[in-house]
Amino acid sequence: MNSFCQNLSVVLPLMFLCTICSGQPDSAIGYYNFRPDGAPRILSDSNTGIHYVLDSSHIYVEAINQQGKTIWRTDPWKDNNLPHYRTSRPRIVSFAVGKAYWTHNQREILISYDNTQTGFLNLKTGKFTFKMQL
Repeated sequence: MNSFCQNLSVVLPLMFLCTICSGQPDSAIGYYNFRPDGAPRILSDSNTGIHYVLDSSHIYVEAINQQGKTIWRTDPWKDNNLPHYRTSRPRIVSFAVGKAYWTHNQREILISYDNTQTGFLNLKTGKFTFKMQL
């Protein structure tokens, strides 16, 4: 049963994010179901020149403009007081720009944690909206 739950915790967020981004290949860029490996991840918006950076600890996300100035920085889990669930400190394992019906078809940064908590960040403000946990 434990193996089933572990597999489910990996497969469901991937299915969730793939569903969100399907049919919109021009607006869906990102990293999906990676292992926290100490490497930062960077998403670049060619329209605005803004870089969205997931830090090497896979906890903080920040938006950096073309001049290298930080626009916003957030720890979505801590800043929004999400409850402890399955782990004492979840790390982001999926990080992508995409749209979904629950983002009102607006481009957002879609994230999921290794504990299956999932939500999205507003590209302009970094405000996190929690959507679900499995």
